[in-house]
Amino acid sequence: MSLAGLLSLFTILCNRSWFILPSSHADFACTQALYAFISCLSLPSIVAVAIAAVAILAVFVADFDLYIHCQPIPPNTTANAAHTSPLWEINTIDRVAAFIAQCGHESRNFSVLTENLNYSAAALNRIFPKYFIRAGRNAQEYHRQPERIANVIYADRMGNGDEDSGDGWKYRGGGILQLTGCNNYTAFAKEMGITVDDSVNYVRTKKGALDSACWFWDTNNINRYCDDQDIVGMTKRINGGTIGLEDRKKHWEHALDVLGGDLDSHSVDHNQIVKKGSRGALVTEIQERLDIKPADGIFGPGTEEIIKIWQEDNGLYPDGIVGPKTIEKLLG
Repeated sequence: MSLAGLLSLFTILCNRSWFILPSSHADFACTQALYAFISCLSLPSIVAVAIAAVAILAVFVADFDLYIHCQPIPPNTTANAAHTSPLWEINTIDRVAAFIAQCGHESRNFSVLTENLNYSAAALNRIFPKYFIRAGRNAQEYHRQPERIANVIYADRMGNGDEDSGDGWKYRGGGILQLTGCNNYTAFAKEMGITVDDSVNYVRTKKGALDSACWFWDTNNINRYCDDQDIVGMTKRINGGTIGLEDRKKHWEHALDVLGGDLDSHSVDHNQIVKKGSRGALVTEIQERLDIKPADGIFGPGTEEIIKIWQEDNGLYPDGIVGPKTIEKLLG
C-alpha cells in the first residue's frame, strides 16, 4: 500500500467513515482487511492506532489479502486475473467482520498465537466446572499449571489421548483462531502437505496462523453463519460452546460498524410462550433485557431462575414461564 493509501486509511480511522474506495480490487481487499484488524483493537489513543496500522500492515495484511481474497497466482497468469478468483470466500462485509471478530477474540486482539491456559484454581472451577468442581477434581492442585490444565480439559476428545498422553498440551490452541485437538491438527497437516508435528509449530507462525484460521473457517463452513449474522452459531462451531460470547459480539458489531455493514434487525414473534427448553430470537431478546450472559438464545435452568426472580419482583406469578403478561411488562 502506498503512503497516500496509508494516509487515506488514517483519515478513515479518524472519521470512522468509509468514504474512500481504492482503485483496484487488490488495494480494496488490503485496505478492508487492515481496517477490520484495527477495528478489533482496544488502543488508548489515535497515535497508537496509527502505529498499529503500520505494524499490522507489515505483519498481517499482505498474507491476509492473499489467503482471504485470492488464489495463489498460477504460472502465465496476470496478477489482475488472479484477484478475480476467491479462494476462501471470506469476501463480504458480514464475513470479514465475523472472521476478524472471532479471530480477534481467540488471539487476544491478534497479540498471541498460543493458547494461554495459566488459570487460577477459582477460574478453573468457574470456566471448566465439568472437568474440575463437578468432576470432584481439586482445582487447587492445578493452579497456574498450564500444561497439566491442558491435559485435563482436552483429554479423551478431539482425537486426543488420555490425560497422561500429553496430547492436550501438545494440541492446545494455536494460531489466530486457536486450532485445537489432534483431529484438527492432523487434518490441517494433511491439507498443507506437512507432518502433524510440523503443523503444531507452523500454526504458531504468522503465515501458519492465517493458514490454519482460513482452513478451519472453510472446512467448517463458518460463512453460512456469517450470512445469517448468527454470532451464537458461529461461536459454538468455533469454540464448542459460548465462552467469550459477549466479547465476540462486541468485536463483531464494532467491525460491522467500521466496515459500513448493517446489523439486521430480524422481526421477533412476541406472540408466543417460551419456557425452559425453548430456543430462538425471543429467548435471546429476553436474556439481553435481563442482562443474562451469555445471551445465547437457549432457555436453560439459569435463565428460568432469573426470570422467576424478576417475575416476583414485578408482581407476577414466579413460574419461570414467559407468557403474554411477562412479555408485555418486560419488553413492552
